[in-house]
Amino acid sequence: MKYFNAVILTLLAMTSVTAVADVIVLNDGTTMQVYNVEAATKWVYYTDTADDSGEVKRIAVDRVFAYKIGEGPMTTIGGNNRDPEVTQKSEIDKTDTKPQRVDAIPASDNASLIDAYNSQPDLEYKNKKPDSKNLSDYFLTIWGIEDNSILSDENIEIGFEKVYLENDKNNSIIGHHIKVRNKTDRPVYIDLASCYRIMNGGYAAPYYTNSVYSETNGASRGASLNLGAVAGALGIGGAAGTIAGGVSVGGGTSRSIGISTVEQQIITIPPFSSVTLPGMKVSDGTNFHECIEPIYFCNLPASEAVTNSMVRNNSYVVKLAIAEDQRLQKVPDAQNATRDNLAIPRWGQKNFTSANSPKHIGRIITYSLSPDFSTFKSLPVNLYIRGAFGIKLIMEDQRFFNEKRFAPVADPEHLIIGFGKVKK
Repeated sequence: MKYFNAVILTLLAMTSVTAVADVIVLNDGTTMQVYNVEAATKWVYYTDTADDSGEVKRIAVDRVFAYKIGEGPMTTIGGNNRDPEVTQKSEIDKTDTKPQRVDAIPASDNASLIDAYNSQPDLEYKNKKPDSKNLSDYFLTIWGIEDNSILSDENIEIGFEKVYLENDKNNSIIGHHIKVRNKTDRPVYIDLASCYRIMNGGYAAPYYTNSVYSETNGASRGASLNLGAVAGALGIGGAAGTIAGGVSVGGGTSRSIGISTVEQQIITIPPFSSVTLPGMKVSDGTNFHECIEPIYFCNLPASEAVTNSMVRNNSYVVKLAIAEDQRLQKVPDAQNATRDNLAIPRWGQKNFTSANSPKHIGRIITYSLSPDFSTFKSLPVNLYIRGAFGIKLIMEDQRFFNEKRFAPVADPEHLIIGFGKVKK
């Protein structure tokens, strides 16, 4: 897919640009992006520009917790807790190895997996026949997988785990999480900072946002984002946790207790096991919610995307996921699409090809068999709307696909279904 290739080139270009930048982390948690770092016994020298002719500046070594040169390892000094001269010498002796990208090769079952998502028969609504005279502005989106995707290579398989409406005996599907299965007898490591949601126009949003989430119990509640900059810069667990724990999280003046959660950048998948990628975390002003994957079509403003009448129990995450995804998107869903020109029949399905689909999105999943990511692979998963099933919002269980209202699906494991709403 053209837009996916463009994103890959852009991401690689960005990586090459940022690779020359160095990082200095101070004892107070301040992170400095600098260039030409050199550590000595009493001072750490640096410049503000990549040009060697720039002014050389210095900072006392006892103010520096750690520094990182380019894509090399993080060198921890630790202020007065460690001898900076010994630390410097030990780090200089290390070999600076740059992680190497290895091309992912589709496994023998990759084509059949893609075909399983794309070859299912049309949905059928029980006791209803397709009504082409009444077109729907509400519909279920049915998603296919582009042929250039890699769902399976020699080490992992990527799938979609369904999320069901809470306490719903009819098994209403409200969305999905991305599932990654380890096919090997050794651990697999997922780097969420290098895993991306690809949105309209090829714009990318990483799964790892370098954030700390805080919730308090009591008369007041606080919510603070993007407090994990130090932890992300360090890239190491113990020291990162120590510094992040010293960050002050906002709250009220009354007595309360709370807990802060730091985003995890690396996920480990044990042998022959599976994990789901975390969803975006969004605050409703009181609590944080982990959203489902934003797999939908909606060209209305976020405030009109999902009405309150469509939301109950944990289907609230549908509204949050769509609203947050629309906020991040730089290119909105097909603005020229309307109920009339999409022509989705009520109680019936209209199919699309990859060429005329009203929306394309993608995912990039990056993993390694080495915890230091000395080599890594990135698998593209590209989706398109292959079908839309028109509905009318009368009852709660008509708003999502479920076993009560719809005829059984022969292969439910490979059914990717989401929300749809178009301008009238």
